[in-house]
Amino acid sequence: MNKKFRNALTFAVAAVIMGPMFSGCKKGDNDPFFSFRSRAGRVEGKWAVSKGSGTSVDNNQKTTTWTYANPVYTKVKDGNTSTDSITYTYEFTKDGKFTFTEIQTENGTTSTSTVTGTWNFTDGVGDKPNKSQIILTTGTVTWTMTYNGSSSSYTSSYTGSNAPVQVYDLDKLANTEMVWKWSDSSTTGSNTSSDSGEWTLTQ
Repeated sequence: MNKKFRNALTFAVAAVIMGPMFSGCKKGDNDPFFSFRSRAGRVEGKWAVSKGSGTSVDNNQKTTTWTYANPVYTKVKDGNTSTDSITYTYEFTKDGKFTFTEIQTENGTTSTSTVTGTWNFTDGVGDKPNKSQIILTTGTVTWTMTYNGSSSSYTSSYTGSNAPVQVYDLDKLANTEMVWKWSDSSTTGSNTSSDSGEWTLTQ
């Protein structure tokens, strides 16, 4: 067997073995072509929300748009524009737990919301591939407000069907960047409300 043929055969065998592995890694529209880390392994770690945008329409057909460029959150509603200083961070463990922290600072007052719970991939909803969505189930929420050196806080706990659930499409899941997207709507009588947007998270 000559060297060129042997090399070609080796490449072909590798392609057959590795092809399903690489193609199985790509679930989101903008996922990397392949990754040596599992999808759960890529989610694991600390993430900061770096940017985002979205639009919502309420039952009265009032439209609100927002954009986010860490830490500036800008909202436009009824022709009025407001800005806030907010940071959002997530930490995911490989065993299915997460912590979300939102910190907002305004006029010397710091408000912190900390959410803990569990995360998992969906099994695929409708025509969406398996593991192409991430689902976050809230267990506890703690609100803390600090002003002039003093603070107060309270915690709410959730179990079973009372636990808030959020589902995001994983448009991109790379080693150092995730992009979440969502689009929901509901109808009450003749009025339809909707909410859509996306977040980019980076490590």
